[in-house]
Amino acid sequence: MKTCSYLKALLKHIFLHHETALIFCAACAFYITFYTWPYFNEIITDVPTTVVDLDRSTASRQFIDEMDASPAIALNGVEHDLATGKALVHNGETDVLVVIPDNFEVDLNQGKPTAIEIFSNGTYPAKGRAVYASVLTLSMQKGISATAKTLLLKGADRAQVMRAAAVGVPFTSENLFNPTSGYGPFTVSIVVCIILQSVMVFGSALIMTEMIELGLGSPLMKAVIERPKLLIATFLTFASVIFFWGLFIEGPGMYCLDLPSSGNLLATVITVACFACAIASLAVALSLFLGNRLYVTLCVIGASAPSVFLTGLVFPGSHFPFWVDIVAAFLPSTPGAKALLLVSQHGAGLSAVFPYLVWLLLLALFYGALTKSLFKRYLKRFTD
Repeated sequence: MKTCSYLKALLKHIFLHHETALIFCAACAFYITFYTWPYFNEIITDVPTTVVDLDRSTASRQFIDEMDASPAIALNGVEHDLATGKALVHNGETDVLVVIPDNFEVDLNQGKPTAIEIFSNGTYPAKGRAVYASVLTLSMQKGISATAKTLLLKGADRAQVMRAAAVGVPFTSENLFNPTSGYGPFTVSIVVCIILQSVMVFGSALIMTEMIELGLGSPLMKAVIERPKLLIATFLTFASVIFFWGLFIEGPGMYCLDLPSSGNLLATVITVACFACAIASLAVALSLFLGNRLYVTLCVIGASAPSVFLTGLVFPGSHFPFWVDIVAAFLPSTPGAKALLLVSQHGAGLSAVFPYLVWLLLLALFYGALTKSLFKRYLKRFTD
């Protein structure tokens, strides 16, 4: 079979075969949309909240009004019995319960410690944290005001007290493993690399394992056995399809989802190309090594979720055992996700990701050499 005829038959198998058409034509687009949907609303607002006011004082009512003005809180109502408030949480009628204790106003005025309790639905911990942050801010402001009032009543200098109350404690927060400070821009950009790797390895391996299992019964494998150099054409075809989907994800896909991407377009294209070569090489080698679509399926599914953490981006790689670092080093997603995060999301130049690009190319060469060795072993079935 001539090279052109082989490529035509392979492309037809990729895009028109009933087992692989959806994988290569729609899976990446579907997964990127499905996965990013929960991250569209990164800032939690309007959490249904009920207040149990056990104090019924002017100070407690003022505190409730300030809570109601917070964007994170949607006030469902005010109760005066703790059991009633807890029942609302248990019945799902409210997500968070804020309890203002007895003697709230008296304790504030006398400078005594007072505690505001927060109960939240454990099913949605992020909602509870959002309300907690708002209540904490308001209670700190209340505490500062109450302390200032107490000091003034005791004869402290008014100017000094007002200056002390106005100066907040300097605080700077910087996320070590999420410098973009958002689930979407950071986490999605990592996971889409895992999606690309998993989907494309799975789809490519389905085709390769079918060819391997059928042997001479497959026109494609028969052509490769007769002309082993067609295996290179197979690799390049898979790499080209992966390259297309990689560019789609980092370009129109991320743009339509309103996520930052292609900060450095040229560097992104080169990185995606290296990533695609490593993925395609892995897919072909894995197919020849396992030789069975069931084993390939189990391998891809089993490795998908751990691959997110093995990148070392959402969990510090310094905490991994040595053998886990070795496993991570052989996954294209480990250097691929790190490189794409830098060039696509942060606009870094090629010099910043050069070590990762070399890493990806070395993986492509390693799996290419492994493919050559495994294919020679496979050919012995037909020559012995």
